[in-house]
Amino acid sequence: MTRGDGENHPPLLLEEGTYMSTTIDPKDLFTSPETVTTPGAINTQSDTVNYLYPTNYRFILTRTPALTYNCTKASLPSLELPAVIQGTTLVNEGKVSGGKISYGDLTVSFLVDENLQNWQEIYEWMLTLGTSYDPRFPEADEKKKYSNATLSVLNSAMRPKFEVEFNNIFPVSLGGIDFDSSVSSMDAFVVDVTFAYDYYEIRPL
Repeated sequence: MTRGDGENHPPLLLEEGTYMSTTIDPKDLFTSPETVTTPGAINTQSDTVNYLYPTNYRFILTRTPALTYNCTKASLPSLELPAVIQGTTLVNEGKVSGGKISYGDLTVSFLVDENLQNWQEIYEWMLTLGTSYDPRFPEADEKKKYSNATLSVLNSAMRPKFEVEFNNIFPVSLGGIDFDSSVSSMDAFVVDVTFAYDYYEIRPL
């Protein structure tokens, strides 16, 4: 047999009666990475090497503009799909998909302004959602109970990369404000508000 060096070499003996050619094509020594098909770091690398950071977001809730302006934290809620237990004669029970998808609550934090404007936006909204003893806030019409909110996720250039839209959102919990004359640092109040909603959609931009 002849290798790339031009010299004759005997074939390699694998086992009795089986031989492997030792001929080497010089072109095989310079294989382009694009032609590699073996799974590895080169083939599994993501299309982008930029990462997502906690500060790269904007939260917009048109019904509460003061809260939107002072928002300091917003979450992309969790998603759960419980497994369905399938009856079987075996010792271990079978599990299959098909359970009801449930979305976690949306929690938003915001700085409270000194006029309580953003806090009262949620307070008054909640009073119109259920039974209230305050005659100023009768129960709202069904269409006025809910709103939509958008969480814009920004890329490394601080431009919107995709949007998360929450459908039929409404507040279910509003944090209190604890005044304290014994504190040594004068930090502004940060309050959490929790929203329920039907579902959310993620749309690339």
